[in-house]
Amino acid sequence: MYTGGGPLIEKLKEMYKYLIDLFHIPILNFFGYYGAGIQIPVFPANLEIKKCDEVVVMSHEPIDDDQMKYILGEMITKKLNLYLPNYSSFPWESTRFSMDCLNLQFDSKWVSREMFLSLKCPKIYMKGFTSLTSKDVRDFINQWFNSNDTRLETLLVDLKFDEEPEPIDLSEFNPQPWDPVLRGQYYDKDRVGKLSGGMDIIRKDGRLATFRQSSNSIDFFVWKNTLQVENN
Repeated sequence: MYTGGGPLIEKLKEMYKYLIDLFHIPILNFFGYYGAGIQIPVFPANLEIKKCDEVVVMSHEPIDDDQMKYILGEMITKKLNLYLPNYSSFPWESTRFSMDCLNLQFDSKWVSREMFLSLKCPKIYMKGFTSLTSKDVRDFINQWFNSNDTRLETLLVDLKFDEEPEPIDLSEFNPQPWDPVLRGQYYDKDRVGKLSGGMDIIRKDGRLATFRQSSNSIDFFVWKNTLQVENN
């Protein structure tokens, strides 16, 4: 269990505050690796970092609950990257994710269906071991389709590995074969390799999204442009 703390940490904290006060610079990135060879782990809470553009936390062993609560509840960050083992004992259900980008790697089976459907992040990545089913992803897309959400941009997730994933039924959304013309000037050619074989979905407000399922992986991308739609 990685907890952080001790006399050396206090000295690092003093040094950190001195440099911040001296140069008046913001903290753009915090990278925390907690693994073999790390004898004195340093966490954002140890340095009292409140705001940071991007936070990366990487560990193969559990991290102290108080340290995780600080990262998730006290810090303001645009992008959160968690490379963690399964945290079944942590009170995740009380956590609300709304940063610009949430990137969960290694093991995110702790993300329940309810948590997944409540995510408010424009960019969501859940790769590795998850507890998500085809129905969970379909219901997430259904939420977006029947909403006025203009924040969602990217959903890249892996489905649970211990069962054969079912193809997601998109018939309710009137899907159409991929049409590169629809993207116009907003067409991101870097995405053509993954999405060109997908299906386009057009929401009632003209917002265009593309869905593609490949084995256990789901790609769902909302394009920047909106289309003219006929209201019946």
